[in-house]
Amino acid sequence: MVATDTEIRTSSGPELTVPAGASVVGCSLARAHQALAELARAHLVTEHLPGRYSCHDLLRDYAAEQALATSTQAARRAAILRLVEHYLHSSAGADRVLHPSRQPIALAAPQPGVTVDEFASISQALTWFHAEHEVLIAVGALASRSGLCLQARQLAWTMSGPLHIKLRRTAAAESEVRA
Repeated sequence: MVATDTEIRTSSGPELTVPAGASVVGCSLARAHQALAELARAHLVTEHLPGRYSCHDLLRDYAAEQALATSTQAARRAAILRLVEHYLHSSAGADRVLHPSRQPIALAAPQPGVTVDEFASISQALTWFHAEHEVLIAVGALASRSGLCLQARQLAWTMSGPLHIKLRRTAAAESEVRA
């Protein structure tokens, strides 16, 4: 349990979802949900939106120190790889829903223990990209810092389509304001 909590708390980005937490730890969605609920009851994380958890930066720093002290480099690297692959494969899936005619990027199969979000509609994919925007940027930086350069480039590629949609909407809204 302690290792699970520490691994969840040290994930990259400002927020964590249950599927991302499950991927960091390499556990089931039910176990990740249970661990995050326990952390929320102990006031170590806050569920500020349904299914979205965050914690204070000082707590995140402390958890990172604990992870360095209590887990091996190989275990930390495996957790980072699972986290990166969670966001990479989820982002690629959302991009395929948004751009079905776009040539999909070739990805290796995700590591065992990686939970991939699935999207049944354009609305779900856009909502996911909007909610995960800051986290995707943080995970891309984490991938680069961790030597996962291929995954960092692939993640950036999967984000390019939704970014263009967001930029077009922003430009359209700005032109309406000026008109």
